[in-house]
Amino acid sequence: MMNDNVAKPIGEVLNPFLERIRNFEITPEMEARQLEFEREDEARRLWEAKEAEERRLDKIRIPKRYRGLTLDEYPVRSEAQESVVQYLRGYINRDLSIMENLIIHGYPGTGKTHMMCAFLQWCGKYRGEYWKLSSIMRRAKGNFSSQEETEEHFLGQLSEIPILIIDEVGRAGGTAYESSFMFDLLDNRYDNLLPTILVSNLPVEGEISMTSYLGISVMDRINENSLDIPCEWGNYRDHAEITIRTRLELEEQADDQ
Repeated sequence: MMNDNVAKPIGEVLNPFLERIRNFEITPEMEARQLEFEREDEARRLWEAKEAEERRLDKIRIPKRYRGLTLDEYPVRSEAQESVVQYLRGYINRDLSIMENLIIHGYPGTGKTHMMCAFLQWCGKYRGEYWKLSSIMRRAKGNFSSQEETEEHFLGQLSEIPILIIDEVGRAGGTAYESSFMFDLLDNRYDNLLPTILVSNLPVEGEISMTSYLGISVMDRINENSLDIPCEWGNYRDHAEITIRTRLELEEQADDQ
């Protein structure tokens, strides 16, 4: 037990301190500093969240033009367009192994690329990546970032992406190499029960078509389990102001929060 000789000096030290605590008052200057600290902390969190989102979009290869708009903000102006968007909403809720391959095609300017990028940013359940076919071919032919990468390694990477979107199919003249690589890629993904989404300005069949570009063997492989989605509404770019207005509204909402 502590004796009185020790307890008394401790009390003499603590009592004035406790008295100051009881009489402590928060000044306006202290409140202002606290608010400034909170604002700085919130700004830091927002910046970190924005940076994390940018890294995520870099990883799934979303072009900067289409960043920030998901299916929830994607402007729809026809019943046909609405039906495709609603299908995509249900599509992502299914198990990967039972998802069809999608063949999305239509005239230039119908918003196919924009819709696919909006879909990819919206579908958080499965990881996906957006690739242009020309970018795949450049990488496959040896334009790798390191000596460790090879065509086979790159093919394996693409074959394991849960949802792979390949855009601009048929934009340039097809080659035997492209057809061979695409067959191997789609065959691997077929074996892995993973869906592939092909996007093109060309029709599926015809003298100038996705089939004439990729080859019958490639299209036969993807057609074994695929859904043909024609984008037959009008020119989407005529309504670019809708997209611009939507983006500005989103930015204003973010600034207000």
